[in-house]
Amino acid sequence: MLDWTRLDNAAKIFPSAPRRGDTQVFRFSCELTTPVIPALLQRAAEDTLARFPTYRYGLRRGFFWYYLEETRLRPVVREEKGTICAPLYQKRRPGLLFSVSYYGCRINLELFHVLADGTGGLRFLQALVLRYLALKEKKEFAPGDYDASFAQQEEDSFSQYYGLKSREKTEPQPRAVKLRGKRLPHSQLQLILGRCSASAVSALAKENGGTVGAFLCAALIEAVLAEVPVRDRKRPVSICVPVNLRRYFPSGSARNFFYNIHVHGDFSGMPFFRRVLLCQQQMKERITPEKLTAGMNGFGKVERNPLIRLVPLGIKDRVLHLAFDAESKKDTAGLSNIGRITMPPQACPFVRGFDFCAATDSLQVCVASFEDTMSISFLSPFRETEIPRRFFRRLCENGVEVCIESNTIWEGGKTP
Repeated sequence: MLDWTRLDNAAKIFPSAPRRGDTQVFRFSCELTTPVIPALLQRAAEDTLARFPTYRYGLRRGFFWYYLEETRLRPVVREEKGTICAPLYQKRRPGLLFSVSYYGCRINLELFHVLADGTGGLRFLQALVLRYLALKEKKEFAPGDYDASFAQQEEDSFSQYYGLKSREKTEPQPRAVKLRGKRLPHSQLQLILGRCSASAVSALAKENGGTVGAFLCAALIEAVLAEVPVRDRKRPVSICVPVNLRRYFPSGSARNFFYNIHVHGDFSGMPFFRRVLLCQQQMKERITPEKLTAGMNGFGKVERNPLIRLVPLGIKDRVLHLAFDAESKKDTAGLSNIGRITMPPQACPFVRGFDFCAATDSLQVCVASFEDTMSISFLSPFRETEIPRRFFRRLCENGVEVCIESNTIWEGGKTP
């Protein structure tokens, strides 16, 4: 008999949320020093799947809620083609909620957010790359610093920490400026990726009196403000910043365990260093155990509401979709910094770097660092590229060299 499990608290909205452009899929890539051997990557994917039990599940519809059910499907490794972060869940043909692909020296992992958050997905990719290198180099590599048991990996940490007392209350978020532009055909997403020195960006952030996260947030706000029409400036620019809750509440979960905070306000008419300080102040105030606990409890109360639990799934889908739309109006863009990615020392000579991006119907900026290389990706459904251009200009004008790459946009009658 196939096993099944409930969706974690954060995952419950994702099956109802996908829409044009925003498939709720995110992607990690690892660039190796030599071209990928497909047969070895296939074996590595199957071996890694055995270590992460929740990745064997597919999404199913129940009468009241979606749930995850174990499947005997195996991952099929393919050469990369088509669009970035394409939908992984199909109602009429349910399957695995992740995919593994390759192109040249690059290994890609794409996941439906129902399955895991960025931290959980990164752990899977790290294990996959280490297994691939072990098969290719014919030697064992240290497993890394993630050694959670199967039970810990499958844990719903939201439920574990629900009910902790907090004197704080969740803050109401104002409606924010929305980005506009001409959309790409066939629901494609445009990826603009910049690579630069992590130490150079860190030094620049310190010069402006803030952390790297605050500096990047301020640079994004500056770029957005320059493109916001005057008629829209009555609303604030609001940047959605996911917070990894594992840093504040011990958890070995490989599923979702994050909370979104918002950095927002009237940032116009002030020098750049003031924007950095204001971003840092807001992050410091909102990323505390008490504030995060209040946010988790707010999510938990909605899920445990007996009236909501008794509503059939068909109605829930429509209500949750509307709720997601309402929440998205409070965001101008997103900024997700996965931080410094580490690999065992024996594996580092075979790895060039890591990239990270996430689907969106607006603008999503994702940041990852490996050794001294920082990867900053802009993913958007719009043709316009002024915001990433202005963002990277801020770095270049302050002495940080940036190497820019982008994907190819398909203009034909259908996507390849």
